[in-house]
Amino acid sequence: DPWRPCGLGPQGPYLIHPVEFVRTTDQQMTCLRSYNPTRVAGVMDFLGRMPWRINRRILDLMEHVKSEDLAVAEVPQQKDPEVPPLPTTEEELILSEQEMKEMRMRHFKARKAVQNLQSERPTFDLKLQVAKEFLNAEQVYFPQNVDFRGRSYPIPPHLNHIGDDVSRGLLMFAEGKALGPDGLFWLKVNLANLFGKNKISLAERAAWVDAQKETILQVAKDPLNEENIKWWSSADDGPWQALARCFELEEVWSSSAPEEYKSYLPVHMDGSCNGLQHYAALGRDVEGGQAVNLVPAEKPQDVYTFVLNVVKKKVHAQATAEFEESMDPERYATEEKKKQL
Repeated sequence: DPWRPCGLGPQGPYLIHPVEFVRTTDQQMTCLRSYNPTRVAGVMDFLGRMPWRINRRILDLMEHVKSEDLAVAEVPQQKDPEVPPLPTTEEELILSEQEMKEMRMRHFKARKAVQNLQSERPTFDLKLQVAKEFLNAEQVYFPQNVDFRGRSYPIPPHLNHIGDDVSRGLLMFAEGKALGPDGLFWLKVNLANLFGKNKISLAERAAWVDAQKETILQVAKDPLNEENIKWWSSADDGPWQALARCFELEEVWSSSAPEEYKSYLPVHMDGSCNGLQHYAALGRDVEGGQAVNLVPAEKPQDVYTFVLNVVKKKVHAQATAEFEESMDPERYATEEKKKQL
């Protein structure tokens, strides 16, 4: 159901469950009397009308990993690790201070791990439960609202397309589109990004995936093989997403017409320091735009490195000027005269 902007607060997007248009801790302070939210509500409607569905293959593998307690790729370990005891009174008499310190450290680290697992398990289980409940739905929708800055968020809290890797791995578009001439290239770039290859050129990222073709095919064939698990779970920026793309690439590479292959996977893209991008665009700042990737470049730019280099130049220039000044004999003569006076 679309948002229905109406004066003090738009209504929607659920028929029964009331949801506020602007996320805030005090709705009475969120007065929309002088603000027309119609345009923003239209954007929320556009995002909320995008149909998704559950990736059955990834869901089945996650359930298997959980049932076998393999504890890989953010699937929490099902059994608590053993917590070693603290030193006993007798041990305190015979152990050195360093040995007792190490025993206490092992104890508290293990206890912290148990506490983390007690939090991670229900979080993971809720995502899995939602995915299983919507597994047979042909289309799943994620209504959106905004925070006080106007930043959009899906309303469903447990499973959504901007969640963590588990959430993103479980979701795919409900309506596929043919890859066309460029889709396969971007699918490869996406996989390379998930493996942390985002500092090289786009062409180099695609070439890296091509070089991993045999491994990718093996992973798609037997993802739970011990060696294959090591490979796809090493994708630090999204192992489950990486595995889903391995399955997709295997199907594309075995297709007789890759450009006509209908893909259902999103290619996530992120901005580079969005706030600075807005400032650079508003100010028509070419140099700033280059630093935050608003201007085409062979390789992605890093604004932090850019700023660091500017600071280094200024520090070097200031240090050089101070050194030259310190070596000026006239300065010492002047200082000596001041002392005499």
